[in-house]
Amino acid sequence: MGKNNTMATAVSVGAVLLLLSILAFPAAPQGPLLTKDFSWSRANRSIFQPTFSHSGLELAFSLQYHIPDGHEAEEREGVAEARLARIETHQRLADPVILILRIDHQQVDSVDYGWDPCFSLGDSLMAYAFQQVPISGKRVLAQTLEGNPIKIYNRRSQQREMVASPAQGFLLEPAFANGSTLWYKLGGATNGAYGGAIGARKYDLRTERDSSVFAPKKHFGLPTLLGTFQPSTQGLTYLVWEPRDNGYDGWMANEYKVSLRNLTAVKHSFGKMGFKDLDSRVAIAPSGDVIYLDDQHELRSQKDYLFRYHNGKIASRKLFASEHQKFHLSPNGNYALISDYDSKPYLLNTTTFAKTPLELPDTEIYQAVWSENSKRLAVVQALEDASQDTDVVSVFTVR
Repeated sequence: MGKNNTMATAVSVGAVLLLLSILAFPAAPQGPLLTKDFSWSRANRSIFQPTFSHSGLELAFSLQYHIPDGHEAEEREGVAEARLARIETHQRLADPVILILRIDHQQVDSVDYGWDPCFSLGDSLMAYAFQQVPISGKRVLAQTLEGNPIKIYNRRSQQREMVASPAQGFLLEPAFANGSTLWYKLGGATNGAYGGAIGARKYDLRTERDSSVFAPKKHFGLPTLLGTFQPSTQGLTYLVWEPRDNGYDGWMANEYKVSLRNLTAVKHSFGKMGFKDLDSRVAIAPSGDVIYLDDQHELRSQKDYLFRYHNGKIASRKLFASEHQKFHLSPNGNYALISDYDSKPYLLNTTTFAKTPLELPDTEIYQAVWSENSKRLAVVQALEDASQDTDVVSVFTVR
C-alpha cells in the first residue's frame, strides 16, 4: 500500500507540474482559418474591380482583353500589333466586360460592357458604370471614360436600364446604400489625363429622383477627391480628400485634409497628409469604431501603428512592426491581408497578430477584396508565366 501511495503521489505531482508548465507557456495564438475555394482565369485577360454579392455566393468583376502598352509593348515586339489587328474585325474586343461568377460551380454569366459592378442588397439587381464608347486599344483615361452613365441590370428579367447620365465628365463606382437607394460618383480629370471621383449623388429607385450627396468642390484650384464607398452599420461611408495647396504640377496637391464621412456628418478626421492609399487601411467595426493602420510615413524612422478610435478618440494603439507593401483590412477590422515583395502573403488577426500564410502564385497582388461579412476574400494576381498576360482571381473562405 505504501508503494502504491508513493506512486500515486508522484503521478499527482507530475500532473501539477505539467499543468503549471502549460500555464507558464501558453500556446501561441492561432491565425485565421483559411479554405481555398478555387482559382479562375481566362487567357490574355485582366481582371478589375472584383466585388462579392451580399450572399457571398457570387463574385462580379470587369474582364478586359490585354493589349501591351508603353514600355511593355516596346519590349515585346509584335505582340501588341497582332492583338490590335484583331480589333479591326471586333471593335469592342478589348472593352471591359462585366461578368458574374458563381463560386460553388464557377458558372460565368456576362452582363454588359462596363466597370465597377455592385450588387443590390438582395442580389437581384446589379448596378455598373456602362462603357459608352469603344475603347479597345486605348488607355483608360478621363477622356476615354467621358459620357459613361450608370446602368442597372435586373437579373430576373435580364433587362438593362440607364438610371443616371453625366452632364459632363463621367459616372463611376455605384453602390447600393439600402434596398431602394443607389449612390454613385461624378468623375473627371484629377491627375493630368487620369480620371477620379470628384463628387457623389444618389438615385431613388422608387421615385426615380436624383439628388446630391457631395457636390464637387475645389480648393486652391484643385478638385476635392472621394474615396471608395464602404458599407457600415451607419450606412455608406467614404473618404474625402480636400486639397490644402496647389501642388507642384497643378494636378495633385502636396497635402490634403482627410476625413471619413457618411451621408450626414464627418465620422472621423485624419488631419493633414499627402495622398495615400487609405481605402485599404480603414475599416469600421460593427460597434462603429474606426480602425486605421497608420503606416505610410515620410520618414523611415517613424513607426507603424494600428489604431482603434471610439467617438473620435484613441481607444487602443498597437505597434505594427511587420514589413509590408500592401495591407487590406477586412470590413469588420478583424483581419488584414498583408503582402510583401520578399515574403509570402499572409492573413493577420488584428487582435492577436497571429498569422496564416496564403497559398498563392509568387507574383504581385494587384487587388484584394473582402465580402461584406468578412468571411470571404478574393485576390487578383498575374499568372507566374508573365508572357500569358493573364490575371487569376483566387477565392478563400475565412473562419
